Amino acid sequence: MRSVVLAVIGLVLTVGIVNATVPDPDNCAVDPCDTIGGLIIYPDPVIPGFASFTANVRNADNDPIPDAFVEIIFGMPGDLYLECPDLVLTGTTDVNGNVTFDVSAGGCSVGANAAKIRANGVDIRTYENVKSPDYAGVADGNVDLDDFIPFGSAMGVTGGCTDYFNDGMTGLEEFIVFGEAWGRTCNP
Repeated sequence: MRSVVLAVIGLVLTVGIVNATVPDPDNCAVDPCDTIGGLIIYPDPVIPGFASFTANVRNADNDPIPDAFVEIIFGMPGDLYLECPDLVLTGTTDVNGNVTFDVSAGGCSVGANAAKIRANGVDIRTYENVKSPDYAGVADGNVDLDDFIPFGSAMGVTGGCTDYFNDGMTGLEEFIVFGEAWGRTCNP
């Protein structure tokens, strides 16, 4: 009888330890992506602010999961430039369950499964928007005049690849993002 009780206690402890490392999407957060409904990416990862985002990974008990393997998976549809040498799409959480990404890429992807954030093999977020100032129908790793022409034409117009904050209009916020990206490149 004692061995049965010990086996049950061992099983309960094992399940508890395993569940401690399983992310609960409802308790996880990706900031500011959750607020804007997608990712903003730049070809140059040193731009502070807009292109930087932090995933906070937590389990069902709302405890942070340290050392969680987090990855960004880009899907379809889309035209993304993923050739930047500084492109990093994986990371490991710190003791608070946080990992920060500065995605060095360009392009536009709008549609179901444009991007997924996965932690320890669990999809914690799926976004329908991945947008960059590096986009003029195609992306090339440079934010330049080719990109400004379609961006300028979209000012005050609804939606599309220039509506980085997904609020239905290309406006002042998007202009600030574009201005910060102007002249940036990931190409040597």
